[in-house]
Amino acid sequence: MSKQSYRRTLSFHNRQIDLDIIRQRRKSLAIHVFPGNKPVALRVPLKCSWLEIDAFLTARTEWTFKALEELASEPRELEIEYTQDSTHFYLGEIYPLSLSEGKGRVRIEDGKLLVRCLDPCDPLRVRTQLDRFYRKQSLPVFCRQLAVCTQTFPAQVKPSVLRVRKMRSRWGSCSHDGEMCLNTLLVRHDIKAINFVITHELCHLVHFYHSRAFYRLLDQAMPAWREAEKLLRPLALT
Repeated sequence: MSKQSYRRTLSFHNRQIDLDIIRQRRKSLAIHVFPGNKPVALRVPLKCSWLEIDAFLTARTEWTFKALEELASEPRELEIEYTQDSTHFYLGEIYPLSLSEGKGRVRIEDGKLLVRCLDPCDPLRVRTQLDRFYRKQSLPVFCRQLAVCTQTFPAQVKPSVLRVRKMRSRWGSCSHDGEMCLNTLLVRHDIKAINFVITHELCHLVHFYHSRAFYRLLDQAMPAWREAEKLLRPLALT
């Protein structure tokens, strides 16, 4: 037999995932993570002992959960349309686009996102105007929510500076010197999701890596963070 598979549950910080241990013709052990709900795969040599497998899993458990979290935080690439009546989000609410020709401008009125640009039939021009709108709106929204989220932390836990920019693979980040950067497109999401990203980055100001101490602090600061995190997944980062 050239391949054997076993299902196991892997636990870390009160979280559990399915893990498939696959014995096959190979020389080394390797963990593979996948998007969605597909189980993590641990591929091992055919004659690898269970003692060696258990030791490898113990050493890689924290890394595995970190990798899954980072993968889940990268929104799925969905096709977004920039045409008349196509739907877009702002602060978790859905708005159809109302396109017209004129000097570039975006505003919300009568339950619609009114977009004016030189050529409303050009999806790139419409997208550019929407990106400018999200960028303009994002900083005041994020500053307001940062003030809310910091209330659950000691006074010294705050970013040295808050910046916003459009990012393709992250909702937020922070540096060793305390600089926090949030994705302008995050402003499309519900306030709960925005608060989760901000709280997540505030925890990184205390514990830079995804350690057990990091998750303990996140649990304390935002007990319902797992539910808030799920709100990020349906929207694409495009």
